[in-house]
Amino acid sequence: MLRDAYRRSRAQATTVLVSGEAGIGKSRLVGSVLQELPGEPLVLTGGCLEFGTTGLPFGPIAGVLRSLLRQAGPMGARSVLGDRLTSWLEGGDTDAIGDRGRLLRELVALVERLATERPTVLLIEDLHWADEASRDLFVHLARNLGRAGLLLIGTVRTGELVVRHPLRQLLGELGRRAEVTTVDLGPLSRREVGDLVAARGNGAVSPAVAAAIHRRSGGNPLFVEALSDSDGSAGGLPALLLERVARLPDAAREVLGAIAVAGSRVSDTVLATVVDLSPDDLAGAVRVLVDRGQLDVVGGNGYRFRHDLIREAVYGDLLPGERRRLHRRYAETLARTRDPGDLDLVAELARHWSIADEPEQALTAAWQTALLARDRTAFDEALRQLEVVLSLWSKVADPGGLIGRDRGEVLELAGAAAFEAGDNDAGLRHVHAALAALDPGREPRRYALLLGRRARLESRANAGGAESITEALALVPAGQDDAVRARLLGDALMVLVLDDDLVRLAAVCAESQVLGEARADHLLLARAHIARAYRPELRSAGTAEENYGEAVRLARLAGDDPALLTAWQYLSIELSWQGRDHEALGVLAEAAEHAEATGLRRSRGSMLTVVACDPLLRLGRWDEALDLLEEALADSPPPLFRASLQFYQAWILVARGEWAVPRTSLPELYAIAATGWPAFKMQSAAYAVGLDLAVAAADFDEAGRLIDRLLAADDEYRRETPAVPLLVLSGLRALRAARGAAPRNQAVAVRTAYRRQRVLAMLERWPGRGPMEAAYRLAIAAETGPGQLADWDAAVEGWRAIGDVQQIAVTLVTAAEVALRSSNRSGAATRLRQAQELAERLGAAPLLTRIEELGARARLSPGTERAQRPGHGLTARELVVLRVLAQGRSNREIAAELFVSPNTVAHHVKSIFAKLAVNSRAEATALAHRSGLLDS
Repeated sequence: MLRDAYRRSRAQATTVLVSGEAGIGKSRLVGSVLQELPGEPLVLTGGCLEFGTTGLPFGPIAGVLRSLLRQAGPMGARSVLGDRLTSWLEGGDTDAIGDRGRLLRELVALVERLATERPTVLLIEDLHWADEASRDLFVHLARNLGRAGLLLIGTVRTGELVVRHPLRQLLGELGRRAEVTTVDLGPLSRREVGDLVAARGNGAVSPAVAAAIHRRSGGNPLFVEALSDSDGSAGGLPALLLERVARLPDAAREVLGAIAVAGSRVSDTVLATVVDLSPDDLAGAVRVLVDRGQLDVVGGNGYRFRHDLIREAVYGDLLPGERRRLHRRYAETLARTRDPGDLDLVAELARHWSIADEPEQALTAAWQTALLARDRTAFDEALRQLEVVLSLWSKVADPGGLIGRDRGEVLELAGAAAFEAGDNDAGLRHVHAALAALDPGREPRRYALLLGRRARLESRANAGGAESITEALALVPAGQDDAVRARLLGDALMVLVLDDDLVRLAAVCAESQVLGEARADHLLLARAHIARAYRPELRSAGTAEENYGEAVRLARLAGDDPALLTAWQYLSIELSWQGRDHEALGVLAEAAEHAEATGLRRSRGSMLTVVACDPLLRLGRWDEALDLLEEALADSPPPLFRASLQFYQAWILVARGEWAVPRTSLPELYAIAATGWPAFKMQSAAYAVGLDLAVAAADFDEAGRLIDRLLAADDEYRRETPAVPLLVLSGLRALRAARGAAPRNQAVAVRTAYRRQRVLAMLERWPGRGPMEAAYRLAIAAETGPGQLADWDAAVEGWRAIGDVQQIAVTLVTAAEVALRSSNRSGAATRLRQAQELAERLGAAPLLTRIEELGARARLSPGTERAQRPGHGLTARELVVLRVLAQGRSNREIAAELFVSPNTVAHHVKSIFAKLAVNSRAEATALAHRSGLLDS
């Protein structure tokens, strides 16, 4: 918007108002843009000082004039400004040149003269502190400067403009004028927060860390930088925040402190009972805080801090006695007025009693909150409150008598809440503690159920849990206690379905069917159907889809949401393998909605996202997949599912040429895969992404090492994994690239042939099924065949049959290379154009480079041919990007105009800079003009 305003100002004077709260980046934005504007404009800057109404009138204009004199060099002030403005500047008295109107005319004349000589930018910072005379001058300039070549910019801190601030009306009036552009800066998104932290030299940032910083900072860039540069304590930021608070009236500061103690939100009614102010004084103080941007109004009758960091700073500035007093007041008020069914208020009551140093009341309130949260499926809150109960256990004389449960039962409930909340670490910690407090000889059933819970948690952690569930089943043999045995068999089905011991899984499945029918146990029967559908070797009747459908029906009858979500999850996998990706995503959308509604989003959302990524990647919906991945990773999912999410994230980023995050995450995935067979089965596909990255970086030694590590692990397990076809195909492509990079090296030829033979042997353990199998078989046949174009075209059609956009594009490029070797130039050009369209849709920058380089070498048709400008080597696509870039457009604007992704544009811009040997957009534009590269 700023660049566009500058372009328009070349024809007619233009005004821009940049607004936003403190720290949002107004000055940073304006400064960054001004540094790169073309045409070498004259930039004059003046700033308003705080408490400007008592200072020098026209203070910012004095700064502008001094800025002009500094840039004028040795010329005298009078020769630049004229006698009257020089006298005023030196004396600081408007009487030196007469009345205010005359001063305005003098300044307008000066600015117009400057704009005639060269493009001029007049920047007035911090208009919220402007004195009356400076405000009038800014508005006068905005209204009366019609001369081309002038851009007037003002920055305004919105948090400083109270309702009756005189600038509000003026800004509103200016904002309605056609020649005035308003830029209101809002907070950064979570992804932008991660980008900012990474750009400050902190390396790749995990979505979970970005989410934590985004939550605490509220997306304010100043707060983001302070948090990212520290250990999370924000360094000296509280002092900076409290400086703003110190400028507030006394009553407003008192209210702010009370709301800081309240926590996330406080209602009008509760606040009035806590603060010692009259209703009118309280209303006035709250109005000031809302107008200054310290508070937001929520729910129509409550308030909360706009930024949690400011709340932390205000809370930390309170004396300990003040805090305890206010917490006690809140607790007493809520105890009198709370609705026992209002989860938020019950939770707040527990917090206030705890900090007020009343452990008995705090423990009782936390226990009540935990039970209520569990019943409302708010499992995160239930876990948090149960951990409060455990932390207060030793501070109360008879905690068990107070709540009617022993500590072991609380630990069991905490482990169950953690499992449902998706907090694997906490779940294992609490279950281990509960097991340690029990004697399996005296309470075998209770101990066995805890082992079943541990098995499920271990399965989520690393696909383990088989030993724990085996021990649990041994403690409660068949016929001893059918109710407990049924629960353990249900856990066993969910753990062993991912294990490779089909004999044991078959036995558990058969017993579950018999016991489930005898007890009319719909949940146990649903899980048995899921196991049979997922493992076709166990299926005696019905298709996988029919078994999953029956599992969905039984789970609904049982009223068990986790089982229902599991059935949907596995059903979508089956639909994807059948090439029915759109149907699979429909099932997953229903599952995600149900998980959100039942409080299971955090524990199940990561699993559903993992399953959704396969169809999304095949359909080319990569941006959608990345959004889902970041959302799921921000929830800190269990280790195994976090690893699967990181795998898909790495896949997309490697294909787009963004290697920083994958280089960090891939070694972690290899380490997880090395922990045992179940984890290898789930994470071995990471090697395929690692091979793609090694090939893209032309690091063929690393590709060889990865293949050797993969084969060594495969030799150890010698079992089927779902990733076999992907691993074989990626391995063959990497070996072909390595051989092509050293065609005359016999040692490389021998190693490549050996590895190729070993990689192909992996196919012996891949049963495969459906259209997916056909596509992989055709692609592998093309890789291993005699190099006939018909084989590669068949592979392309195989990928088209399942709609795999990336694989279609990659295979088309290889088919084009094969066509060129047989002098089929038109066929090669057609295939490259098709591949280019798909690669641009995906934002697959490395593939686009390969397409353009191949087209340039072969001098093929437009769309892939090299720009015919000697000495520069720009491709036709790069030339198009350069022409738009020369108009002052940002990467995002170029992407919108050319219908490609910003990442693709960034790749092109980087290539352009390298080929033109320039370091900036301005240099590239200047060189393009001199060289005639912009001529149509």
